[in-house]
Amino acid sequence: MIRANLNDMIDRAEDPEKMIKQVILDMENQYLQVKTQVAVSIGGISTCWRRSGRENEDTGNDWMRKAERAVDKSED
Repeated sequence: MIRANLNDMIDRAEDPEKMIKQVILDMENQYLQVKTQVAVSIGGISTCWRRSGRENEDTGNDWMRKAERAVDKSED
C-alpha cells in the first residue's frame, strides 16, 4: 500500500526540467511581446514627431507670408 501511494505521488509530481523549460518558453514569448510593443510605441512617437514638425513648418510658413505682406504694405 505504501509503495502504491509513493508511486502515485511520484507520478503526480511535476518534472522540474519540464517546468523550467516551460518558464523559459513563457519568458521568451513575453520578451517578444514586449519587443513588439516597444517597436510599435517608437513608431508612434516617430510619426507624432514628423506630424508635429510639419505643423510647425506650416505655421512658420504662414507667419512668413504674413510678415512679407506686412512689409509689402509698409506695415512692418
